[in-house]
Amino acid sequence: GEKGVDCVPNTIKQGTRRYMAPEILDDSMKEQWFEAYKQADMYSFALILWEIGRRCVTESGSEKFECEDSEIPYFDRVPADPTFEDMKRVVVIEEYRPEIPVRWNKSRLLRELSKIMLECWHRSPQVRLTSLRVKKTLTETSEFETCVQIV
Repeated sequence: GEKGVDCVPNTIKQGTRRYMAPEILDDSMKEQWFEAYKQADMYSFALILWEIGRRCVTESGSEKFECEDSEIPYFDRVPADPTFEDMKRVVVIEEYRPEIPVRWNKSRLLRELSKIMLECWHRSPQVRLTSLRVKKTLTETSEFETCVQIV
C-alpha cells in the first residue's frame, strides 16, 4: 500500500485449517508483515505438492506401476473437519508432517519434490523457500522427466 503500509486481513485464521502454517496455528505470525503471508503460503503449497506427488506414477519393475491412494494432508492424524486445536497439536506441538513414501526415491522428479516440500513446510517461516526459488527448481527439474503420469 501507499506509505509502505500493507493491507492485511482483520484475522489471519481464515481458510482451510488443514493447510494452515504452524505460525498461524500458534498465533506467532507477524500479521503486519506481508512477507509472512507469502511464507505461510509456501507451507500450504508444500502440502499440495505432497498430494500431487502421491498420485505421480513410478515404475515398480516388470512393467508394474504404482502410486499412493489419493489422500489429504494429515488424513491419518486428524478428523475430516479438524479444529484449530487438532491442527495445532499435530503441526505445532508434535511437529508432524506428512510422510514421504519410500518409492519416491525411484524418481528423480519425486526426489526433488521431496526436497522442496521439506524446505517449504519447515517450522521456521524464514527457512522456507520462496515461490521464485521453487519455480526455478521445478523448471530445472522438468528437464529430468518430461513425461510424468498423474492418476
